[in-house]
Amino acid sequence: MPDDNSKAYCQLCRCSLQPQKKDLLKHGQTKKHLEAFKYSQDLASKKKITDFSIKTISDKRKIVELKISAFVAEHCSVYSVDHLGSLIKSLDNTSRVLSEIKLHRTKSTALIKNVISPCLLQNLINDLGNGYYSMIIDESTAVDNKKILCLIIRYFSESKKKIITTFYQLIEIESGNANSLITAFKDQLLNDGIKIENLIGIGIDGANVMTGKHHSFSSILKETINELVIVKCICHSLHLAAEYACKCLPRNLDFIIKESYNWFSYSSKRQIEYAKLYEVLTDKKPVKIDKLSGTRWLARYEAINKIIDQWDALKLHFSIVKDKERCYMADQLYYMFNTQSNIVYLTFLKHMLKNVTEVNKMFQAENVNPLKLLDDLHSLLYHYMNIILPPARLEIKKTDLINFKFKDYVIRVEAIDFGYSFEQATSGLNNYELKVIKERCRDFLISLCEQLQSRIPDNIKLLEKISLLSPQLATSQIKPNITELVAAFKNICKDIDTTVDEWNLLHMKKWNQLSTPEEFWIEVFEYQNSVGQKQFGNIARFVLAMLCLPFSNASVERLFSMMNIIKNKLRNRIAVKTTNAIMRIRCNMPQGGCVNFEPTVNMLKKFNSENMYIDDTETGQEEIIDIFSCI
Repeated sequence: MPDDNSKAYCQLCRCSLQPQKKDLLKHGQTKKHLEAFKYSQDLASKKKITDFSIKTISDKRKIVELKISAFVAEHCSVYSVDHLGSLIKSLDNTSRVLSEIKLHRTKSTALIKNVISPCLLQNLINDLGNGYYSMIIDESTAVDNKKILCLIIRYFSESKKKIITTFYQLIEIESGNANSLITAFKDQLLNDGIKIENLIGIGIDGANVMTGKHHSFSSILKETINELVIVKCICHSLHLAAEYACKCLPRNLDFIIKESYNWFSYSSKRQIEYAKLYEVLTDKKPVKIDKLSGTRWLARYEAINKIIDQWDALKLHFSIVKDKERCYMADQLYYMFNTQSNIVYLTFLKHMLKNVTEVNKMFQAENVNPLKLLDDLHSLLYHYMNIILPPARLEIKKTDLINFKFKDYVIRVEAIDFGYSFEQATSGLNNYELKVIKERCRDFLISLCEQLQSRIPDNIKLLEKISLLSPQLATSQIKPNITELVAAFKNICKDIDTTVDEWNLLHMKKWNQLSTPEEFWIEVFEYQNSVGQKQFGNIARFVLAMLCLPFSNASVERLFSMMNIIKNKLRNRIAVKTTNAIMRIRCNMPQGGCVNFEPTVNMLKKFNSENMYIDDTETGQEEIIDIFSCI
């Protein structure tokens, strides 16, 4: 502009503009400018806008700025890059690359959201290809009350030669009803070019909107994919079974656990006083009591363990503070810690919840062997029935326990062995109190067995079928007939007869004794005959698809925890799209984290204003509001 060097000026339209390439190009496409340009008499003598702009920046500088943005996405708030970029630039004035760095929060957000994340997503889609996959799906509410649908994909990667479970998408939905969920899910797969017909299984929780028989997410999706396997999370089922069984015991047990935690959680003074008392008694530091939570499966077991280990110290502590502080809550807690029946019940729970908690942890593990989970579930049910039933009544197959009417054969309460610790804790009780306690403990076991039978039959049936595909049975000369199982998944096995024939010939080859079923079947998948064809490709592809079926929602719960760290109370206005990009980067970091992150060729190609600042209306204040502490 003639009067202002900080503005650009269009001589044709006679108006001032922002001196940004993006704004100049946008103005060049307006109707006013095009008409003025058309009728201008001296067009040939005018220089083009592109002649005044720098055409490109060096790849070395792009790599540096991409790495800094990846570091920010993994470790801290985007706002910190304002100082971080300037700090790195000032470290070495003689370095040409460092001195050229121009990176602040707007550009870093653009790189995270529109360059790094889309390239990582495209890599995932390319790696999946036309393969079969499963989804782990859950819905939650973010800190700003937005409804969020989180998707995790599980598939066999031929290029990486392993089964991958990774974050796929975070989607904002209008509401938590079935129609909104299914619409958002299908639209996302369509936009990303992933075939919905290749979906073989979904892992969901027990919410009615997900698992209901009528007009739920799973029932609507089942109409599109008839062979879809719907896997209800066993971790949720085990937690609910134990929680329901605990209703047979006195209600004050939960009160003891909750209020013991609350007593110390908000007062450092109480923590210090109790720590001094505990160290005098035991020469050790006390362990913090766990908080009960609806989302932390079976946290009650860990809390009970710690309370029992500190029982005498806690009782002494409350006996002191009930008079010192004249606190009604302390008086109630002292009374409960001084009641012998309470420690008897807690000792019983400590012993009985151990097995169900261990099985729960197995299903939460990332590297779980699905072919052995069936035995773990059967053993869990057998363990509890063995306590309350005569041994002669359990001389049946473990697979028949799920439909066994055990209540007709429960033994008398006097004959039940509740364990050594239980018997030690009951010493000193009169016969009437002891009988009442034992009857309630027996009712707990009966209720727990009933709940296990009713909550996990579908999962057991599925595991029974998949357990037939173990390496031990596959390499045996006498192997089960899997024709029915293969026929149930005709979309995976195009040629059922060929797949069954390959299964029947597996024992003819000598295979390596590998540690996991996944490694065994990958070796089978890679085996080639003399002309370079995969001799057992059909059966291996089928089994690897079965191994991709999920059995737990633990992985999606971990991602919700990550989301709540990124989108917290201080950063509650950060957009869902940016949160989605940050989560994808964190989940796809190489081993060693951002230190070993290397930008790809596609990232360098996308590193330009046309790609970086697309759809930027969402950014604005929402992306730069995170001005507080690093994560």
